[in-house]
Amino acid sequence: MIKSISLKTESEPIAIRPAWYILLAFLIGGGIALAVGQFGILALVAVFGLIGFGITLTKPDLGLFLFLLAIYTNLSSVLISNYGFPSTAKLMVAVMGVVIFVRLLVFKDEYRGWFFPTVLMGLYAVLGTLSLLYASNYALANETLIGYLKDALIGIIIVLLAQRPSSLRVAVWAILTAGFFMATISVFQQLTGTFSNQYGGFAQISSNSTFGNRLSGPIGDPNFFAQIMVVLLPIAINRAWSEKNILLKGFAGWIFLATLLTVIYTYSRGSFLAMIIAFIIMAVLRPPRIPYVFLGLIVFLVVFQFVPANYRDRISSIFNIFPNSQTNGYVDVSVQGRTSENLVAWNMFRDNPVLGVGVGNYNSYYQVYSRKLGLDSRLEDRSAHNLYLEVAAERGIVGLVVFGSIIILTLQQVYRASKKFTQTGHNEFTELALALGVSFIAYLVASIFLHDAYPRFFWVLVGICWALPQSAQYFSVQKVFHP
Repeated sequence: MIKSISLKTESEPIAIRPAWYILLAFLIGGGIALAVGQFGILALVAVFGLIGFGITLTKPDLGLFLFLLAIYTNLSSVLISNYGFPSTAKLMVAVMGVVIFVRLLVFKDEYRGWFFPTVLMGLYAVLGTLSLLYASNYALANETLIGYLKDALIGIIIVLLAQRPSSLRVAVWAILTAGFFMATISVFQQLTGTFSNQYGGFAQISSNSTFGNRLSGPIGDPNFFAQIMVVLLPIAINRAWSEKNILLKGFAGWIFLATLLTVIYTYSRGSFLAMIIAFIIMAVLRPPRIPYVFLGLIVFLVVFQFVPANYRDRISSIFNIFPNSQTNGYVDVSVQGRTSENLVAWNMFRDNPVLGVGVGNYNSYYQVYSRKLGLDSRLEDRSAHNLYLEVAAERGIVGLVVFGSIIILTLQQVYRASKKFTQTGHNEFTELALALGVSFIAYLVASIFLHDAYPRFFWVLVGICWALPQSAQYFSVQKVFHP
């Protein structure tokens, strides 16, 4: 009798539990459907926000991964442009901020290394705020400032959440996974010729009368897309070298190959130069062994088979910047435009050397200065196409000093962290830190030819680099307690 009751009571939950799950799924799904029907797409965004908050609160590393994956794939802009969503980037930043605060109070998480970068970014924000007082186009200045504050906050969030070596690995693999997603779609699009398909907005195309279709990814501009992809190459090389798991090695190898082809298919000259400089620095920092040299030659031969015939003409046109140069009869009219844009920025800086013309206001003044030069026949407002000249023109010598300090101190953090990793015997992380430093340099080189249109990716790299010393300190503490 007792035995039969026991069997019955044990078997009932097994039979009933799936039914409850199905009922719960219907209730949740119905509730979401009613909420969306009543309040529109905002209800769906709120639901995903709550789910993301719960995941990040209990699994901050997973939250960091999803956060960086969404940021680096430019998910928010894609959803806004293609599906009419509100800004999910703002929601993600808000969710991550609340999570950090709650974990600080409830879980007693300790956050280090955030104060100094916050001060630097705050000082840069103060200069931007000050420019609101004298900028001729207040709306542009205000829009640029708000965008900067949001992007700088992303950098601070990364510093706070990537405090441990495991979190640092999560951050690195998050942007590599984003690269895998974007590069794989882009290479497939190029090789299959499906340029009419934007693949949900993540594979946009820029048409050019000379070079045809240039891959633009989720950014919508081939040069900026190439810039955010080229920085992944040194990291992918490092992971292919250093990962112990053969699957991760292969994954990193595919990311490198697909990303390399993607950069080529953008026809970006600035990113090509950044790529070459990055490869040279990587080879100097870690001279490749003979087997890797042969592997590199094989990769080169494979990639060469997929390089478009007119790519060499595009790259060789870099030399057209020199006087009386005309490479293989190819004349790039954009070189004259770029020259005008850079000279205009320099003249703006000379006329407003201390504080500049105001953030976001270069475009408003371009035609005034351009007409005096007479180099550019285009009548629309243009951008500086040089990050450093743009900063000088819009923020003056004061802003240039602060921005330069951010760059120098970021590279210093990479160097300090690499030394600490070496001292604690964690050479894998030493090489990872150096690879991140090379990636940051690659971004800076590409920025010689590009303005600050997508600063979010700059601050992502800054955030990861500033998180490096905290991971190195973690190993130092472990060494003290576990000698």
